[in-house]
Amino acid sequence: MMDIIGAVTLGSRLHSQKQFNQLAYAMRSQVRWQIADGELNIFKRWNPARPLVQWYNSWQMDSYISEELDNRFAERQNSNDKPLRSIMDLVLENYITENPSAKTSSRIDPTFKKWATVQIRAFLFSGHDSTASTIEYCYHLLSKHPEAMARIRAEHDQVFGTDPSTVGAQLLDQPQKINMLPYTTSVLKEAMRLFPAASAVRTGLPGAVLQDPNGNRFPTEGTTILIMHSALHINPNYWKEPNSFIPERWLVGPEHPLYPVKGAWRPFEFGSRNCIGQTLVMQDIKTVLAMTLREFDVCNAYAEWDELHPRKGLKTAWGERAYHVFRAAAHPADGFPCRVTRQRR
Repeated sequence: MMDIIGAVTLGSRLHSQKQFNQLAYAMRSQVRWQIADGELNIFKRWNPARPLVQWYNSWQMDSYISEELDNRFAERQNSNDKPLRSIMDLVLENYITENPSAKTSSRIDPTFKKWATVQIRAFLFSGHDSTASTIEYCYHLLSKHPEAMARIRAEHDQVFGTDPSTVGAQLLDQPQKINMLPYTTSVLKEAMRLFPAASAVRTGLPGAVLQDPNGNRFPTEGTTILIMHSALHINPNYWKEPNSFIPERWLVGPEHPLYPVKGAWRPFEFGSRNCIGQTLVMQDIKTVLAMTLREFDVCNAYAEWDELHPRKGLKTAWGERAYHVFRAAAHPADGFPCRVTRQRR
């Protein structure tokens, strides 16, 4: 996902799976050094190396993006007819359009560059980290539900034929095929319902009042509102069998008891402030699933992990070993230890 979002955001290939890349390494390191607000281990919370490592990672990312911005700006100055292939290209195009003097300038305004760098870093982070976590949960849930795995593989056979190695070429030639996978989409939505990658934060406003079922009213002015997707998505007031993995709930009509209540599913949030990258995320994950599910089996290896890393206390949450932990975004516990095997069909 780091390479995919690098191509979408920067319009360049990071090749981070095959070689060292400054931007990819710094961002992954930043995620690893992130700690949860509720971290109780004082050695982790007050590690004196953390602020130094995080500062260095930030400097590395900013330097890389700044150089990319300068190079792309110079390219656009030399040729105005280059196609807009990335988010960075769109940002620079808008900057040049709104600032006529930029057309004759040899450098980008420092204030704009700082703002653009922050926004591009946000795209890179949210576009790869939470997406990768969702892919893990798709594999995990499908491995626990063989009937769902059989159905999604049958759908891929029907749309792409029985040779999985041709999926990439077919999507390059006929990209609309990715929208012909209703059951794959339902599996993805159900995985996001049970394991949303993040929550949302909103600022309260004068006159905006929340009201609970008992009629109690809570003014929001001067407050920060945290919308807990992980709680909302399993609230029995809105979901039938809320803790069960049932992809079919996304394929039924309004008359069916499983039919989702409007506004109750919001991994990308809801309304005018929803995630602008949600279409990209859905397309990315469906593409990954279509290209891998018929070639590989991915099964958790928590039993082996726990033997190698014994510890006392609870190891599950609501019966789930791959429960959410916070590390920049929500991830499966212990990094989702797993075994990947070639699928024999």
